[in-house]
Amino acid sequence: MKMNIRELPLLRVSKKTLYVMSLLALVAATTISYLLLPTFNSSSTALAQDGVKEEIVTTEMLSRALDFR
Repeated sequence: MKMNIRELPLLRVSKKTLYVMSLLALVAATTISYLLLPTFNSSSTALAQDGVKEEIVTTEMLSRALDFR
């Protein structure tokens, strides 16, 4: 007994094409999710940037730095 099923555009292509497109979609989804992980993005910063703190220059520091005696 054959069922009447509407033909979908995906059923008109070969199985090989469906497999390749499914694999590409899986690879794209995996790549996007991997790039959005916070641990991946935070490791791309340089180690020297992690310890950067703003230093406040005081008048005493300036007077010692500019004292040429």
